[in-house]
Amino acid sequence: MRLVSFLGKGDYRETDYRFEEQLYRSRFVLRALADALRPSEIRVIATDEAWAQHGAVLDAELTAAGHPAVIRVPIPTAAEPDDLWQLFGAVVATLRDSQTPILFDITHGFRSQPFFAAACIQYVQTIEPNGKPVRVVYGEYRSGEPSPIWELTTFLDVLAWSRELLLLLRTGRADGIVLPTEALGRELNRTWAASGRVGPRPQIQLLSQALARFGDDLTTIRTGSLLVGDRPTASGLVDAIDRTRGDIERYLPQLAPVIDQVRGLAAPLDTGGERLSTPGGQRALLELARLYRRLGRYGEAVSVLREGWISAGASEACDQPGPTLDFEARHAQERAWIELVPSSRSVAEVRNDLQHAGFKKQPNTREWFDRQLTMLLERWEQAIESTVTTTDSGSSLRPQEQSLALSKEQDFDRLLENALRDSPVFLAWLVDQTKFAGQGAVYDASRSDHPWSLVDLETMDPATGETRIVRRGSETDVLLLLRYPDGRRVALHIENKLEGGRFTPDQPAMYRARAAQWLGDPKYGSYVDFQTILIAPQSFLERHASGAAEFDVRIRTEELLRQLVHREADRSDRTS
Repeated sequence: MRLVSFLGKGDYRETDYRFEEQLYRSRFVLRALADALRPSEIRVIATDEAWAQHGAVLDAELTAAGHPAVIRVPIPTAAEPDDLWQLFGAVVATLRDSQTPILFDITHGFRSQPFFAAACIQYVQTIEPNGKPVRVVYGEYRSGEPSPIWELTTFLDVLAWSRELLLLLRTGRADGIVLPTEALGRELNRTWAASGRVGPRPQIQLLSQALARFGDDLTTIRTGSLLVGDRPTASGLVDAIDRTRGDIERYLPQLAPVIDQVRGLAAPLDTGGERLSTPGGQRALLELARLYRRLGRYGEAVSVLREGWISAGASEACDQPGPTLDFEARHAQERAWIELVPSSRSVAEVRNDLQHAGFKKQPNTREWFDRQLTMLLERWEQAIESTVTTTDSGSSLRPQEQSLALSKEQDFDRLLENALRDSPVFLAWLVDQTKFAGQGAVYDASRSDHPWSLVDLETMDPATGETRIVRRGSETDVLLLLRYPDGRRVALHIENKLEGGRFTPDQPAMYRARAAQWLGDPKYGSYVDFQTILIAPQSFLERHASGAAEFDVRIRTEELLRQLVHREADRSDRTS
């Protein structure tokens, strides 16, 4: 062991230092520790002044007691920035070059020196995570009674634990926290057994095992093991945290808030026992994809997004990994998803770019990936929620049709665009519902590929009541451009909702903000005025009256479908 200690200029008086239930009499804490631990080497960190005052006496005492010769680590006296960095470097070097475990005594550290000791230990443990273990102690001088030497290592352990837990929260890597959790569990169990097994047995080792399994599955994208089966590791981690709550609050109370954050990371991945094809399973998959995106792990995010979306509404033969997975059924489900879900092409573009490491003439930026993933995750969520509400309303759709509810909405968008382009009768009817009626505007262009952009939206912070600006990605289902005889263009931004649909957060307000932001933009036709239109069933308009009211025009789907029948008749007459 290397024994390291600060040495100051204080008036050190002889006392009985108590360490690990034994008493050691000396003026110096360092001498008491040396007698107790019999270190193989001793380093003393001291200024020239401190060494001149106490160095010779201390060295003589230690030598007479048969301890190794003291090696002094010189440090500057002043507190200028350069001196502080010299102190930092001296302490770090003393910690890094040790070949044995270290005990660091900070008793006689002057002013900021104990703080520097803690900072240096944390620094070394960060850059050398497999370095030698360090203990920290402090001797409290007491006159007329034994002076205790306090063990402070636990506080360093709390910092190290917090660092590793935060690393788990930021990267999803659990390796760094598993070993110290396991070691603490073993130590607590030994202490419990040695004390006569009084009270319940500590359960911290359950937490280390759960962290290890969860971290391994998250690292390797083991979706089935994470989310489903007899012992899904995501819900297993939540259960382990709940079962060890008492031990955490008793032995590591300072870590409880960070542990709660870890629980918050895993809890949304609980499927509630449902299969991955069900709404509960789909929501868990969606949360897993979002977790990977937050961690900056875009490859994993798009993989989960793709496989998860494919699983929506699939049969039990192919909806989740495991020994019963039918590959032929899975391939058929995948082909149906590619054919029926227009967003599958965008998913493939993101996935291929990542898998091929950007080997293309114009590699996409991180911002592009972030925008694409945001958009695709929102569309997947809409598909899930459309499935749920369609099922709740007693729809006669088969499961796979329900799972593709969003694509049916998109099919309706394309049908609507085709009707607006091909049928003057239908176009005139729609325009008559807006403020542009009777002004001679004719069809100019349209698109139903859900044009998307980031939009700045002014909202009120519910906590403070203050106005703030948030930036979000949002899209228009169908964009229709009308042209006046003088060449000016106006736009209709159309949102289409199915019976079981719902608004995403701030969606109605985003429509107006987006339409206003695109005014005069050549990318969107340089239009000079606009209105927003909501097309939805009567039941939707009644359930979501507040949000629907934010659109300039509201059209019942039932009425629009009747007009589309007339559109088909109009087209038949013109082609006969």
